[in-house]
Amino acid sequence: MLQDESWWPLGGVVSVPPGRSLGDLVEETRWRLCRFPALRTRVKMGADGRPRQRVSPSGVFEIDVVEVGEEDPVVAATRLAAQYTDTAFDHEHDWPMRMAVVCRNGQPAHVVVLVSHLVIDAAGVRALVSETEARPEVPPRGQTSLEQAAWQASAAGRRQNAAALRYWGEVLNAVPPSRFQNPHGPLSPGIWHGAYDSYALLPAVQVISERSGFDLPTVFLALFAVAMHRVRGVDPVIVRPVVDNRFRPGLADAVCTAAQHGVCLIEVSGIAFEEVLQRAARSARTAFKYAYVDPWDVEVLIQRVEIERDAALDTHCRLNYRFRAGTAPEFAPGPVPPGTFRWLDGNDGSPLKHLTLQIDNIPGGVRLGLHINTAAFAPDDAETLARVMESVAVFEASGGVDGQRPDDRSGSMIMDLDRG
Repeated sequence: MLQDESWWPLGGVVSVPPGRSLGDLVEETRWRLCRFPALRTRVKMGADGRPRQRVSPSGVFEIDVVEVGEEDPVVAATRLAAQYTDTAFDHEHDWPMRMAVVCRNGQPAHVVVLVSHLVIDAAGVRALVSETEARPEVPPRGQTSLEQAAWQASAAGRRQNAAALRYWGEVLNAVPPSRFQNPHGPLSPGIWHGAYDSYALLPAVQVISERSGFDLPTVFLALFAVAMHRVRGVDPVIVRPVVDNRFRPGLADAVCTAAQHGVCLIEVSGIAFEEVLQRAARSARTAFKYAYVDPWDVEVLIQRVEIERDAALDTHCRLNYRFRAGTAPEFAPGPVPPGTFRWLDGNDGSPLKHLTLQIDNIPGGVRLGLHINTAAFAPDDAETLARVMESVAVFEASGGVDGQRPDDRSGSMIMDLDRG
């Protein structure tokens, strides 16, 4: 966040149901602040360069109240959310939440709520919303921030961290030296953000999942590894998947940030896709077990191994599976629309070193969000990576076409898949 000069807020604009007053919203906010220590957590960098969290037992939180008059309150709220996002954030002194109530003629119309990603992740937001709607009288479910810190400092927590670091060390010593370099880069701006919207990929992944018994995230992980090998020639492929860590005791319903990057090492060269799936599943299980680790210790370990091996390592290909289960679309009969790729924007100064792939829902399909550092990854290669994932999925779901591999670069195969 410090490198990116952003607080990566989660949240946005929410409409206010009729009949709710400003006082109701203030009381609800007070209840949230009292119940969830994460919303009272601020961070200070210690003398050793590591962050320290400080949870305040009390304080004053200010809510901006904006009267819009004749302006559309949605427009005003959206503009305010963008302003909050772009305004500099002081992690040591600012509360981790910014909030405004947009009113028309004194009546609340919309609420703007943004919370720092440092104290909450997507699962934490869902827990926050669920508890706010239910207003339970029992204490919050799940560990608080300070309870997590206490466990991490305990003997059991230190054993978990030590075991995780041993696993990371084994993986890092097996990682091939970095082959990520764009001979025509870096470009200006240095960081590019693009999106590939596919309507053939998701049904193909679902067919593969049902046939193989592996879940959707595992299929996407295997496809990413295969595509990375074909586009960049790396093997084994190292992937840093985002792990929600919510399966760990006390974290399922905690209002906090629990998600961290794990690390998978998957061999793909000369191996049938079914075997790649099995290897991806095994690697993911181990990666998830050891994703709960001190990230500062991981960075120190990476630096140490790179010095020992006298080589930069491929540790910056990240996969963020954000596809929401239970939201898969119903597929209409007929031809599948072709996928579309577009570059959205770019910027400089981001800490992104290689590539991040985000997998999200879109109506009728799936979006592959590609974020690249053009010094390491050429824009054409990024688009090809997305199209190869789609073409390999369609090919495998269809059982192969005349025994031939699909055209990796076109990604234009349209199969009559079982729509289920």
